[in-house]
Amino acid sequence: MLSLPEALQLGADLDDQLVRQSMQSSSGDIAHYLRIGCYGLILADELVGEVLEPTPPLHRIPGQHRALAGAVNVRGNVVPVFDLHACLGVNHEGMRQHALFVYGQDDAMAAFYMDQLPARLRRNELLNYQTIRLPALVSACVRQSFLLNELIILDIDIAQLLDALNTPQPTDC
Repeated sequence: MLSLPEALQLGADLDDQLVRQSMQSSSGDIAHYLRIGCYGLILADELVGEVLEPTPPLHRIPGQHRALAGAVNVRGNVVPVFDLHACLGVNHEGMRQHALFVYGQDDAMAAFYMDQLPARLRRNELLNYQTIRLPALVSACVRQSFLLNELIILDIDIAQLLDALNTPQPTDC
């Protein structure tokens, strides 16, 4: 017969094993997202990325789209840094952007300021959310929107968003 602590440990081990098996067999059910204000941007499963914390020194680039905060050096690569707060209509005056999410590899990288480290969610916990108004630049890149508690989750095509940010735009997103 197992003691209570042994039974609890066995249960925890089985739970961990089941979670690992569930993640391996249905990885499409688990997603990661970046938090930007009241929004969460779902990261594609095939996305290659890393978190830089603390952020490297930012070099400003004058005369660019207001979403382009500047550029940083990541292992010898000049990486553009985007601040999507303005594009999403999120007021972040006085907020400290403490981390960057770097998307891509080698010479095809871009970085985004985020409010928190990437978090995990289960897609089956998301509620479809259709009544969302976003600026046209961002709206064109959103595949689907969801609600999770009070967070608006956007399944966004990051490559398409980067293309849109790299085209000449007015100063607004």
